[in-house]
Amino acid sequence: HEAIPYFERVISLVPASHDPDTYFLMVNGLICSNRLIGNYNKSLKWFEAGMVEITKIPSHFVKLSLLGEYIDLLSDWKHPFDYTYAPIIKDVQESLGFENKALDPVELVMWMRKLNKHWNRRLGEILLLDPDKTDLIKTYQEYIDECEIGWYKKYVQQIVDNKAKS
Repeated sequence: HEAIPYFERVISLVPASHDPDTYFLMVNGLICSNRLIGNYNKSLKWFEAGMVEITKIPSHFVKLSLLGEYIDLLSDWKHPFDYTYAPIIKDVQESLGFENKALDPVELVMWMRKLNKHWNRRLGEILLLDPDKTDLIKTYQEYIDECEIGWYKKYVQQIVDNKAKS
């Protein structure tokens, strides 16, 4: 609740075109904060403001985060999903290399968030391993073999390729 004026101030000073990462971090904060205190209309207003600027989002993971906040809002508010956002959800799914599951958009966002959290955390754990005590190439290869998100698989493959060159 106390963070809302701060988030709004930052957005007034930092437009999406100047610093999209900061802008969308603040928008996510405003959606979530307003939702948590029951200001559902304001939360929706901030989601819609973020969607107006969506072309400035450099990362599909940031788009997934924004869509996830929207789904949380709808769930708490018992408000219907606006299907005009379905193509954006599909774009996130395809761009990040998620399996092509035939789920409704709300379920699809929830599923992608869950998978992303799992594989992101798992990659973070691997990146923190001591290279002197771990066969990192083998560990990375196991991650690539098991991971269900194309973006992470490609990212880790680049790490493996760079280690092989050095």
